[in-house]
Amino acid sequence: MHKGFRLFVVHLADIPEDDRPEGLHDLIGFNFFDKELKAELVPGSGEYSKELLKLREKLAGKLKEMQQTPDCGEEKGDAPSTSPSVFLAEGTQDLDNERAALAMYIEKLGYRVLPAKLYPRGAQEFAEMLNRDLGEAKLFVQLLGQFGTRRTEDFPEGYEGLQLDRAKAANVPVLRAYARDTVDFDKIKSEDHRGVLEASDVMALDLEEFKAAIKEKLTELALREAKPAAPDMGDKPILIHVMGDDLTSAFKIRDRLEAQGLTYEIVQEDESLEEFAKIRDYAGLVLVYGEQSSGKWIKQRMRTFMDIRLSKQPVEPACILYFDPPEKRNQLLASPPPFFRTIDSSSGEPEFQQFVKELITRGTTS
Repeated sequence: MHKGFRLFVVHLADIPEDDRPEGLHDLIGFNFFDKELKAELVPGSGEYSKELLKLREKLAGKLKEMQQTPDCGEEKGDAPSTSPSVFLAEGTQDLDNERAALAMYIEKLGYRVLPAKLYPRGAQEFAEMLNRDLGEAKLFVQLLGQFGTRRTEDFPEGYEGLQLDRAKAANVPVLRAYARDTVDFDKIKSEDHRGVLEASDVMALDLEEFKAAIKEKLTELALREAKPAAPDMGDKPILIHVMGDDLTSAFKIRDRLEAQGLTYEIVQEDESLEEFAKIRDYAGLVLVYGEQSSGKWIKQRMRTFMDIRLSKQPVEPACILYFDPPEKRNQLLASPPPFFRTIDSSSGEPEFQQFVKELITRGTTS
């Protein structure tokens, strides 16, 4: 084959991998063939148009890439690309169209989609290629559906379970969902597959919502990667004080702190702030004004924060009033003391980084 050629495989028949010409065994290609009807897709039909759009997008992307690469006519071999990658897990055939739509969307975000080739079906070969691709991936994305792949002696958790386990072992962030309104739990015969769908980290989303979740996660990971590592704050965590009914709001600020490598401790309203402050020093005190919090309760807790801060001289903890939702600012019954910083759940990254900088300064000052 000429070194300057790029090959796109169009499937017009269901040809087993082993029967394909040498060099084409593991290419994913584009399916213009209905496996159930055992016939080519009808030109102009919805499925035909979808597949044609995927092919067109892929061709356009490759041509643009070749134009921007001066030595595009030379053989590249198997050298990894420098562009970041997302691992889009292999699933069942009924999800092929949705998976292809996710792949196109991820590529438009500027990421390569892995795997780029079909894996061999043997357990060892499959696992080896899987581990190699996961080593390059920034994110593991898995689309689940009504059915799961068959579980065998070689694949006791099916292909879905093997891919997930390897992603976790490789410490790749995981994002999983099943298509809302397409899964009928009453018709799921496999209890194992039901357990997969009911896992705490699996979301019920439609395809557009899943795309948005992927974009948000990739943006978060890119921001986290671009930030310098936070200095070691020793044993000085951030105390987050919240009413029990507003724990969800506390978790939002907790997640942003964790993304900075900062430690935390959540203390609910039935626990004594004063007792906690006596036995431990904190880099910061965060008071959460959540949906269920009353203005009177917040006012009382601001006074308590002030007392704790004064008791910690000469190095007082930073004090933050966190609004979630942001509209809670309108229900504040008293102006916060001047040493209070206020942020809310919609605060942008620059404002949040100022808050983090202050926490780090307080946490590393002896």
